[in-house]
Amino acid sequence: MIYQLVLFVHSWLRWVTIILMSLTWVLSFGGFITNFLFSRKMERLFVSFRVIFGIQVLIGLVLYFLLSPITTYYLYKNLDQVAGRPQAFFTLIHPIGMLIAFICCKSGEKKATEKATDKEKYKCWLVYISISFAIVLLTVPWPFYHLGRQWVIL
Repeated sequence: MIYQLVLFVHSWLRWVTIILMSLTWVLSFGGFITNFLFSRKMERLFVSFRVIFGIQVLIGLVLYFLLSPITTYYLYKNLDQVAGRPQAFFTLIHPIGMLIAFICCKSGEKKATEKATDKEKYKCWLVYISISFAIVLLTVPWPFYHLGRQWVIL
């Protein structure tokens, strides 16, 4: 029961993460193009996105290491049998991709705060968020993807 509840939260929190990531990308692009002021409000939005993304990653790690019957079975008993199988998506591709995307996002935030001008901050955010966004879009188990999770409604 706890597995289904945590999976439900993880599945629906992805939409919040994707929406905030999209908004962050659009604002970074717009700020870079228009030389918009990198205000405290903008910085708070970017930090909010990173925090939500971090919570999403933490929930995913709990699922990965503790709750998921799929990943725990292969992780602790038969990891060598995963290669070339559909289970490879959930045991290797998805978690590694999300960790890389989060690290990229966090690195971009750190580097952006070190930049001197607003345009440089937006450019830095834009580059890192673009890389992170591409990785996320490729490694999320979308409902329409053949290995993805179907729409989960309680």
